Amino acid sequence: MSGESVSFAEQCLLDRRSILIGFIVSVQYASAQGYKVIEAYKKIDRALQGEALRVKIDSLLAVCEKDSLYLAKEQIAFEYASKSSYLGRLKMAIKYGKIAVEAGKQSNGKTGNLDGALLMLGRYYYNNQQYNKGIQFYEKALKIDKRPYITASAYAELGNSYRQIGDYYRSKDYFDKALKIFEDNGDRINWLIQSINLAWTYEEIDTKESLSNRFDLLLKADSLLSSVELNTYNYNLLKNSIANQYTRESYYNFEKSRDIYFDNIKRGQSNTDTTTLSMTYTNLAYLYNLEKKDSAKYWANKGLEIVTLDSDRARLYDNLSDYYMIMNGFKEALENIHMAMQISLESEMPIAQAPTELQLHNAIAKDYIMYCLRQKCEVLNKLYLETGNEQFINSIIDHVHAGDLLGQMISGRSTSINSKLLWRKEASSLYHLGTEAAKVLGDDATAFSFTEKNKAILLAEEIAENTLNASLPYHLSLRDKALKGKILELEASNSNSDELFNAKQEYNQLKDSINLLYPEFAAQQTNIKIQNLDEVQGSLKRGQLLVSYIWNRPNFSKEKIIGLAIDKNAVKTFEIEADEQWNQQIDQFRDLVSRPLLTGEDLSTFRTLSSKLYQALLPAHIREGKYPGELLIVPDGALQNLPFEALVVDGEGQYL
Repeated sequence: MSGESVSFAEQCLLDRRSILIGFIVSVQYASAQGYKVIEAYKKIDRALQGEALRVKIDSLLAVCEKDSLYLAKEQIAFEYASKSSYLGRLKMAIKYGKIAVEAGKQSNGKTGNLDGALLMLGRYYYNNQQYNKGIQFYEKALKIDKRPYITASAYAELGNSYRQIGDYYRSKDYFDKALKIFEDNGDRINWLIQSINLAWTYEEIDTKESLSNRFDLLLKADSLLSSVELNTYNYNLLKNSIANQYTRESYYNFEKSRDIYFDNIKRGQSNTDTTTLSMTYTNLAYLYNLEKKDSAKYWANKGLEIVTLDSDRARLYDNLSDYYMIMNGFKEALENIHMAMQISLESEMPIAQAPTELQLHNAIAKDYIMYCLRQKCEVLNKLYLETGNEQFINSIIDHVHAGDLLGQMISGRSTSINSKLLWRKEASSLYHLGTEAAKVLGDDATAFSFTEKNKAILLAEEIAENTLNASLPYHLSLRDKALKGKILELEASNSNSDELFNAKQEYNQLKDSINLLYPEFAAQQTNIKIQNLDEVQGSLKRGQLLVSYIWNRPNFSKEKIIGLAIDKNAVKTFEIEADEQWNQQIDQFRDLVSRPLLTGEDLSTFRTLSSKLYQALLPAHIREGKYPGELLIVPDGALQNLPFEALVVDGEGQYL
């Protein structure tokens, strides 16, 4: 689905009106000379443009600096920075935004608008995709905390920034704080706008609870539309968000979603709003793909005719790839997902080539690129199955290696444990596809490596949490435990939201400090040493057998489990098709072992089912070896909750 964030230009226009209130008040305190300079600026701003205007601006700012006219300097720099941003000249906006902040400090805050200048400078950095830099200025604006509007806006922008860098739970906390201030001050318009942004964060979190919270929030926002005059763009954005909710599995309603999108198209066409139209066409393509209908292709192509945002363009090609996958047009599916990846990377490359480390490093939307890598590997796998051409298999291996590099970059990006887990679903599927490809090539070492890396990414965060205090100084360890305990206590008691927010902020600051002051400790939390195949075989004793499983649930391929059986001298691989019947057998077996077997029928069912599972999980060509020593099991997926020791190995009821 297409994104739901409020555009920078829309937000900027709204904020300039509010922030300039500070200047309207402060100008009356300016000197007569300062007032003349401001009037001169207004005249040249109307008469000149481009480089000629910039030269005159610099001249006026030099006069202000020479004569200590800091009020005039701040207003002129602020206005010109805002204008530059609106025209898309972000480097210029940042340059003059810094001058405005400098002037505010030089006046010792007499302008009353230093917080606004800091907020807008943070936004210029945000729009230039320098999110961490923007965060610094939002936090400085919060320290001034004089005007509720600026304070709430700074919290909201922190929410936007942390979502962009993948720290979704921290993003949610900041939006909650912003919405409370807007609501307490009766600012319904900004409450509505930031509700849309919070809804996007909830969607990124993508849990049952977050999607429920998202739906409740959107319905509340929708109920306020009759009493609030929201501009067309934001009105359509809210409606798109609601329609998107109806495409989710638990809320799925094709008719409701379609009708809202169609209403948005009518409004977009009447206002020649290409941004709304391309976003809606993207979402319609996604919706019709869910229905497996040809209309998906129609709406995606219609969107490509008018799209202006690269993020929407990438999603349109992505939807076309899905359409061709559904229709078994794998060559076209590959071309379109590759196009989506190139747009996100802002770089062209041959279709069989995986992204380079430099391309991945420079990419902004790293989570989306991980998705594209996984999607592209699924298409390549389909092409191999269709043609038998091993070039597609080799390309899968290259793309999985690229995903491995990307995962390392992403895992170091966010300080939030929960947020880091969100991209791992795609990475896990990618490693599974790589394991399959390596199996086809007979490359046991690579297959084993991908299997172990898949397990490592799922273990890393749990290990990080469980070992957080292992090697920290004692006073920091105590502080960490105390703050986590306080947060849990406040969450359980539904206490004051400000107190809970402050506790979370204090805990986040502690973690940030630990990462800064003890980098070697921060690194050891997520650095899990992955053994290669030779090391594992060398550590096994004679007679020992290690069986490692990897279970994947791909979008377009059959669900399957790949097993690697490893002894001291050899590796054997096997597959289990994890169809609906298999999953039912796993569930039934777990149910049987969880309760007493009170009847002969129960016992007979248990033995029959247990034997079937044993033969599937350890097929004949694995069991035929003689392993008098230990059998070592490394499970994955639902197998992690399967008691292997309860499997029946023969007709006499002998257990494993």
